[in-house]
Amino acid sequence: LYAVSYPKMYQAISLVLVRHRPPGVVFLTDQAGSQGEGEIALETQASMIESGDLARKVAQRLRERRSGERIITELQEVQKSLKAQTLPPDRIRINAESPIERNAIAFANEAAEQFVVMEAEFRKARNKAAREYLEEQLVKAEEQLEDIQDEIAAYQKRVGAFTEDAGADFVLGTLMDYRRALEAAKAELAATR
Repeated sequence: LYAVSYPKMYQAISLVLVRHRPPGVVFLTDQAGSQGEGEIALETQASMIESGDLARKVAQRLRERRSGERIITELQEVQKSLKAQTLPPDRIRINAESPIERNAIAFANEAAEQFVVMEAEFRKARNKAAREYLEEQLVKAEEQLEDIQDEIAAYQKRVGAFTEDAGADFVLGTLMDYRRALEAAKAELAATR
């Protein structure tokens, strides 16, 4: 009698594959660039699924559905229904429970979709920050290259770089030092590009 009268609870499951940057990809930052720097831990990503922010997005998307059946639900109902479990090394299992079967399915599916969208937004923000850093480094390297070229031109003009007197070896040695600095700056500029 208890089993028959107990309210039914439906459970739906979605699996999300979390792809990390391949080994060997290094983002240049002010700190020493370590592999995988900027990656969000799998456990942290799982907690994002259980967050109010994701639940709000799920509830909003279900209300605004254009295809399929709209589901009017509250943020608290969605958040209470979602549980995330990590499946190392790279998967997250999303469990959604509801006394209404279609809600459980919709919560699990929409949570997975919104998580993918959130993760893409975070990745895009990280990539934008890395691109801005590289552009800033490129500008600095170009300025440094211009400064070195100006120093070489000024030095050649000041000392007459191609004289044949006794100080010519010193002048040519100094000129070669400037040229080596110029080549190093060009190499750094090329690497930054």
